[in-house]
Parts: sequence; structure tokens; C-alpha cells
Amino acid sequence: EQRTPHEIEHGLGVLEKDSVNVVLTVYDPEMIKVGRSQKMRKLARDAGARRINLVGALCGGAEVSYNHDIPLLGGAYEVEEAADMIDYVHDGEDAAKACEKAVENFSRRDKALFRHFTPKRYTVGHDINIEAINEAQDRNMINGVVALIGTDTEKCTWDVEELIRELAENDFMVINLSCSLRAAEPGAKARGLQKEYGFPSVLNGGCCEPGKVLGLKNLTVLMPGWRNPRLLTAAFAFASEHIPVILGTMPFVIPEVRNQLKDAGISVETDSSKVAELLG
Repeated sequence: EQRTPHEIEHGLGVLEKDSVNVVLTVYDPEMIKVGRSQKMRKLARDAGARRINLVGALCGGAEVSYNHDIPLLGGAYEVEEAADMIDYVHDGEDAAKACEKAVENFSRRDKALFRHFTPKRYTVGHDINIEAINEAQDRNMINGVVALIGTDTEKCTWDVEELIRELAENDFMVINLSCSLRAAEPGAKARGLQKEYGFPSVLNGGCCEPGKVLGLKNLTVLMPGWRNPRLLTAAFAFASEHIPVILGTMPFVIPEVRNQLKDAGISVETDSSKVAELLG
């Protein structure tokens, strides 16, 4: 799908007390169509709900949010934190049956346990224009590109928000490929990116597909935490292309794999305040 820049809400605040909260964890546009249908609207209202509130979460849900303008709850941490406020987690089964089950669960949900949060708004929908970003580097508008892949986990010791602020202030472009949205003010050199190229210095680019950033010059990949072994596969793939990779947590792997990480040049730095120094 063709993306256009737009704002979406993000965080625990995207869940609604008086709506049927359905969390999409897979890329399923059909679920949006069914959830917004007249039939399902009536089903929700008949159960005393205002509507069916569709939100994304995890990688698949992040892609739905980016491309179809629905709010983004976040990653696994937010899904766990909000478990008692979610009526259904949709992972790809029949959309109509999922909505019916969600409405049924809403009727049984203890509304007194609902906690209110204020969502934040972030811009998404910018394409990752490899050619334009490389040109901006050639023009010395940015000092390099950092791709943030994967989301924070409970074992992550990085202050990701502060790290992104520091990178942006130091004129690095940050491409955020995670299910947590980011924003920061650019440094003096990078302020012209939006005006001249139409994209910000911190670009929310969708879920963590490594292919989205291949071809970028002066690229460094940061992985704050990991839950899925495929991130390790991605780390090795980047390293094989001589792209620096910095992990925020040491993966729980056998010593042989740890040695392979080291041999591939993949570094581990648990203190995010030292990450910027590694970028030079």
C-alpha cells in the first residue's frame, strides 16, 4: 500500500473503557473492514458498547496501524500491562467470529478495573527513501543513520527515549522499526530534512523488517532488547553486510552462539549513555 504521513495515537491510552477493545497482532486489513461494518457496530451497541475499538500491537499490528490509520498500543509489554482492559487479541482467525467473541468478552469485562491513560500522538506513514537519505548524507545534512530494530523488553537497561534524543541532537537520522513510536527534535544540521526531503530526522518506519534499511550509507543497527530469535538472525545478516550492530542485552543463548556474535563484530552495550560514543 502507498503510505501517506498521518498522525496516530500510541500507548495504553488508546484503549477505551466503554468500547470493545480488539488488539490486532497480525497484518489483517480484513479485520478492520469487518470490525467497522454496520453489522458489528450494531452488535457492539446492543451489548452496551460505544463501538469496536481496533488497535494494533506487536510487529504485525504495527504495520496495520501504519498503513490503515488505527491506534498503536505497543509491544508485548503494553499488551501484558493492559490485559484486563483488552477484550480480544486477534491473531488472524475468522474476523467475524473474532468480533463476536470480543463483544461477548466485553459484556463480562469488569469495567471498574479499567485504568485511564493519555495517549500520545506521533506521525507515521513516511516512506524510507533510501536514495534521498543517502543524498542527505552526501550533502552533510546528517552524520549517519541509526536503525532502531525491535522493542524494549523487561531485561533492557537502555533509556531509549533519551538515546534517541541524543542521537537526533547530534544530527543522526533515526529510523524507528519497532512497535513503540518515537520522536525527537533534530540537531542544527538535520533541521532541513523535513523541508527539503519531506521526512523527519526521527522516522517511524513500521515493524522490524531488515530489508527496509539495506542500502543506506553509514548505517548502524541498534537492538535494545529481544524476544524473538529472528532478531538474532537479522543481527547476523546485518553483520554479514559489514553493518555495525549493537545489542542492548546479551541474548540468552549457548556460549557457542555468543562467540559467533563476537566473531561477527556484533557488540553488546547495556549502558545506553555509551551507545552514542560507539557511533563516533
